[in-house]
Amino acid sequence: MPKEEVTASDALASFLRQELKLMNITPTEAARRTGLSQSQMSALSRGSTGVPTPQTLKAIANALLIDYQTLMELAGYLDGIVLSNKSALIRRAMTAMERLPEDVQKMVLRQIEALVYMQHESENER
Repeated sequence: MPKEEVTASDALASFLRQELKLMNITPTEAARRTGLSQSQMSALSRGSTGVPTPQTLKAIANALLIDYQTLMELAGYLDGIVLSNKSALIRRAMTAMERLPEDVQKMVLRQIEALVYMQHESENER
């Protein structure tokens, strides 16, 4: 069986879906927060559009408090930079995550939330 190639659009869509799920907001609410149209945000979260512009990614990052560099890496704008290995890992993880049963996805998301919280607390102590 041939190996499926994960495109930048697919990786970004998967990441956005997971972020929206983690934040418990719909693509409609995300569109409202970012100033993008509902159809554009929906298409981005489905991966049914091309890679968005850096300006669109910046709007998403700012409105949803998502790391801009991560979005740029997932979209393929920063390939070849030292962090590209992290980007590939994120792509693989997001693809694998979507294949898990929903209850396992929720458990993994809770673990990620805990890690993010611990990192945030650690940074605030500095």
